[in-house]
Amino acid sequence: MSDIEVAPSNRMFWRQIGGHMAIVESCAAGVVWAIGMDHTPWVYTGGYGGGIFKGIDSSTVGINTQTDTKNIYIYENQRWNPIEGFSYRGFPTDRYTWSNESGRQDCSKDKVNPPSQHWNWITDWSVDFNISGGTDPEGWQYSRDFKRTFHKEKNWRDVVRRRRWVRKCQLVTTGPWQEAGTLPLLDISLQPDIHEEWNMSIALWAVAANGDVITRLGVTKQCPKGVSWQHIPTDQPFQAITIGGRYQIWGLGRDGSAFYRNGVTQSNPVGSAWFHVRAPSVAPLKHISGGAKSVFAIDSHMNLWYRLDITPTFPEGTKWIHVCQKVRKVSVGPKDQVWILADYVDGGRGVICRREGINSAKPGGTAWDKGAGGGIIHLSIRGCTKESGPQVKVEDIAKATIHGTNIEDQTDIPVYTSGKDNALC
Repeated sequence: MSDIEVAPSNRMFWRQIGGHMAIVESCAAGVVWAIGMDHTPWVYTGGYGGGIFKGIDSSTVGINTQTDTKNIYIYENQRWNPIEGFSYRGFPTDRYTWSNESGRQDCSKDKVNPPSQHWNWITDWSVDFNISGGTDPEGWQYSRDFKRTFHKEKNWRDVVRRRRWVRKCQLVTTGPWQEAGTLPLLDISLQPDIHEEWNMSIALWAVAANGDVITRLGVTKQCPKGVSWQHIPTDQPFQAITIGGRYQIWGLGRDGSAFYRNGVTQSNPVGSAWFHVRAPSVAPLKHISGGAKSVFAIDSHMNLWYRLDITPTFPEGTKWIHVCQKVRKVSVGPKDQVWILADYVDGGRGVICRREGINSAKPGGTAWDKGAGGGIIHLSIRGCTKESGPQVKVEDIAKATIHGTNIEDQTDIPVYTSGKDNALC
């Protein structure tokens, strides 16, 4: 990384480009894909504007209409008593009759609003039968206590039950994005070890909403949308995918275990076989990102790990090494830069931090430079082959998705700015 001059986090800034996404993935050739909250895939057209930028400087072409949808959930809660059976009469310490998932917020149907003024309801409230653990015919789930796991069939010891309700809202905006088909996606990754003048095909792998692993054929700088999807067989549904240097494909199964795809090359874009890689013993993995020579992952307890001893002859490495705690997302760049979203830093949530001290002797780095913004739900540093000094260029900054349509609307989210000497852990 000797050719990279890094600007401190507190010198960075954001430029909003239009559109509304949940996930953004970039590469050095300028190809950018994104996934909306409704899992619709989009391709960046290279423009700027639309949405809130109407009437000011904006691209004349490449600005398209985008529709995004989001499900809002509330929970109906009841406790059993020997006189009435299940009813709304609970203990004083019980959750609200109508609540969010944690039970700490009162969320009755008439009190719940769309996320912001830019969203509008498009359905009425209805019972949601599509919930982990299943439901009975009326949508109820049962448990011994609200803090325990719920299941669909009532046992003799079950004294509480809950029912999830769902209502859909919609946002209509415009931005420099083109819809990339109708196949809903969970995760996506672009090849990191390329450059701005790359004229060959670009590897793109994704996880469909049903857990299928797929690769996009025909993606190039001239045709960023690609041509078609090709299915990659797996033994179980996946939840996450990443492409590292030299076509090193890593994925995470829904059970939290890791898998490495062997045999992927420019001439064989689908590879030959999956190798199972045991997850850390602490908790199952849920998010993964690979760089030129490194792989980092996050488990369900928000622990950050890196994979030790990854080499060309032993690309699956030897073991997981713990880096730190309280990490929501990680993005590893083409120069093995490591950026994260910290869960909570000095009053700010979703704070971007950059790992310092990464070298061959310390592949996990030594400390964090923290403090670029707050309220971020996703970031990608994978298109950043260089990082500027004092004259920061917008096109060299990590792309990110900000929680909500406009960060200025999120008045309850503190924006955090750091000094150079701060350390996360």
